[in-house]
Amino acid sequence: MFRKIVFFTIVLLLSLFLLVASGEQKGGDEFPPYMRHAGSAPGGVWWPFAAQMCVVVERETGVISTLQPGAAYENIKAVHFGDSETGFTHSSTGYMAFNGLGIFEKEGIKYDNIRHMLNVNPQGAHFIVRADSDITSFKDLEKKRFGFGRVGSGANVIAMAVFELYGLTLESFRSVSYLGYTEGPQMLADKNIDAFVALGPHPYSPLAEIDFNPGFRLLKIDEEMLDKFFETDTTGHTRVTIEKGTYNNMDEDVVTIGNYLGVMVNKDLSEKFVYEMTKAIFENLELMWESGPLARDWLRLETALAGNLIPVHPGALKYYKEQGITK
Repeated sequence: MFRKIVFFTIVLLLSLFLLVASGEQKGGDEFPPYMRHAGSAPGGVWWPFAAQMCVVVERETGVISTLQPGAAYENIKAVHFGDSETGFTHSSTGYMAFNGLGIFEKEGIKYDNIRHMLNVNPQGAHFIVRADSDITSFKDLEKKRFGFGRVGSGANVIAMAVFELYGLTLESFRSVSYLGYTEGPQMLADKNIDAFVALGPHPYSPLAEIDFNPGFRLLKIDEEMLDKFFETDTTGHTRVTIEKGTYNNMDEDVVTIGNYLGVMVNKDLSEKFVYEMTKAIFENLELMWESGPLARDWLRLETALAGNLIPVHPGALKYYKEQGITK
């Protein structure tokens, strides 16, 4: 038994050595010794895509790539301070962080070490209530139990902006909770909360189970409130339309506030490495699409810069210019 353990340990160490060596052979000093990607909470819709991205990058560059849990707000800091080489965030969160606006203004720091690499998909804020709920408008949420996303989630930023439009504050609710991707919908189904906000693509997979039982409805943001929000918004959000029929209880389109899910990188990564990462992802789309419908439905070269509001890393920009995506 001991000999087997020693044997497998040697094999593992040899494999790691070969991976590092292959990275050094291809990229030399311009490639980092490893790539850490700040993703999402395990089980979130971002997680399978992030895991597959790490697999593809490691296979194509030889750089050992690992996936770390995170959230849009937390990932900004991780990439800015060099605790992660790459990370997921929302286009609006990245814009606010880079310019020291919105939720980042009170920190007195601009997170301007981040650079854009690619965007994956548009995603909208889903304000949901049970199908049998008597809540039909945002005003009806007063004195109700509201479920936010995890602390640091971009969904919470949008929710607070919408509540402000309707004259609601945290004190307006009977209670507030900060919940995970699967925990929130289940608590709504079990009647432990009255409403929940989620930010994601449409359809949003964590809502699939409760879409059938007990069923849910999307609250609509009034058009005049949307206009008011975008007249004054300086945080890079965009209108996102969730088309009728996306969920069971939808007989009309719902326009909401959203942004794009994007991959950012630290500005100090070499042009060569970011170029090779970008190339690896877009020249292995079939592999990336294996991560699930999030990638298959949305990941496209032609939309890699859609909704971006921060500088593009020179390595990614070089690849996009070669492909005719930008001048």
